[in-house]
Amino acid sequence: ESLQQGAKGSTGGLHTNRLRAFLVVSQVSLSLLFLAGAGLLIKSFFNLRATNPGFDPVRVMTMSINLPRIRYPEVDQQIRTYDAILDKLAAIPGVESAGGVNPIPLGDNQASLSFMPSGAAPLPRGNHPGASYLLVKPDYFKTMKIPVLQGRAISRTDTKDSPLVIMINEAFAQKHFPGKNPVGQQVMIDRPENKFLSYEVVGVVANTRHDSLAQPQGPEMYVPFAQDAGRSLDVVLRVSS
Repeated sequence: ESLQQGAKGSTGGLHTNRLRAFLVVSQVSLSLLFLAGAGLLIKSFFNLRATNPGFDPVRVMTMSINLPRIRYPEVDQQIRTYDAILDKLAAIPGVESAGGVNPIPLGDNQASLSFMPSGAAPLPRGNHPGASYLLVKPDYFKTMKIPVLQGRAISRTDTKDSPLVIMINEAFAQKHFPGKNPVGQQVMIDRPENKFLSYEVVGVVANTRHDSLAQPQGPEMYVPFAQDAGRSLDVVLRVSS
């Protein structure tokens, strides 16, 4: 009887030791897994910090403005109001330049439209390629320090009464105008009711990481705000300190 009781005690101790050993191994394995995950997260974080977004965010301030529909129902009102706002902001001491864009880079509010580049083989509507579509005010590229590689930037002379113009990024030019000078080419942007508007390419800008730092930017189109104005605008200011 004594031997049987001793044997039972030894068996129970053996099971306990095995359970403890299993728990220790599990804890060590989970710790190593979490450490590896944390290491990869930190590495990804530093890789993103080292990524060049294509613009200079240092000393740049931003604000989003949405004009009330009741007070600003007309397009001309919207254009004049934003012109006045940017002029007053640019005149503030310490502000080096002021511009506007819609939507702002890395704002998680991307817009895209389909189009057809000049010289491309005709495609049925619905199969046209797409690109990011941005509205910009004059001095936006200057404020964000985005290089203009060819042609010119959007200016104050690009109004709703002047010929329609567009700027494209480097990715757009390489994909849709390979081996050509994109300046002077036409881009026909699809509009509602089976209509399209033809824009002349006046400039090419460097690529920016507008959608995400984790992946290269695809084709982008920049249209003067005055030629497709709206009530919303993201204002960007480059300040001296």
